[in-house]
Amino acid sequence: MNLKNQRRMAALILKCGEQRVWIDPNDMESLEDAITRADIRIAIHNGTIRRLPIHGQSRGRTRYRQAQRAKGRRRGPGSRKGAANARNPSKARWIRTIRPIGLSPRDTRFVRVLLEAVGALADLLEARVAARPPLGPALARLSRLVARELGCAPSVVDEIGLAAHLFAVDRALKESAAQGEGDLPEDLAGALGWAAGSPEGITPVLRALASVAEGFPAPWVVAPGGEHAIDAPLGAQVIAAVSEYLALTAATPDGQPDRETVNQLLRVTTAPEIIEALGRVLDQERGKESIDVG
Repeated sequence: MNLKNQRRMAALILKCGEQRVWIDPNDMESLEDAITRADIRIAIHNGTIRRLPIHGQSRGRTRYRQAQRAKGRRRGPGSRKGAANARNPSKARWIRTIRPIGLSPRDTRFVRVLLEAVGALADLLEARVAARPPLGPALARLSRLVARELGCAPSVVDEIGLAAHLFAVDRALKESAAQGEGDLPEDLAGALGWAAGSPEGITPVLRALASVAEGFPAPWVVAPGGEHAIDAPLGAQVIAAVSEYLALTAATPDGQPDRETVNQLLRVTTAPEIIEALGRVLDQERGKESIDVG
């Protein structure tokens, strides 16, 4: 039975291809006399003619293949295409290595804001305890610049800045205790409740700074093999060097940054790279001041 014309008219009415037009095989004889579009519409209404759904591409085989590859199968030499670095790029390997170590950008911003807030509180505490102007802001600023000049990571720079603020508070508390003023803690460890000699709750930088503050010579001026040499991390050495520079600068008549002071430190230091970085930072600061004045 030839129903080609009926199928063509049904495709036009249903707005689909002729391959999607389904005709009930039990009612084909009744469609043989359907020669107008009205007859086809009646057959569609009665269900004799229907439009079949679109046949999509099955994902079943793909899902099975992906499950097999997830188990490590189908990855042998015969299934590989592309160079080794194309299949597993070196940058992707580095990202997988470094991301678990560091913080996300959002966490990094949060930590930076938190460190700035703690530094501001440390400055307020130092201003209330010390009789002299607060040391923390200048010490933290120069220490951060020197650490950045030495190529430290941003998180390390922030940690060194916070340690500088806390080191200034520790010195102020010690000065206040020596003068017998009030009932304040004797040092930063007492203010924060750290047990004496306990490393818990204090970073290696602050532990080394505590050793320096207890009367040991600064690690960057101790001769190699010296009696009181301290294996201090870089942050402690940076803060100790900047603290000594600020102390020498404050002793000058004008109290202004002096290149001769840096040269004086270079003659006695065993870590010249830190003092040289400090000198470069000071040169950059003087250059900015000359541009502003001009």
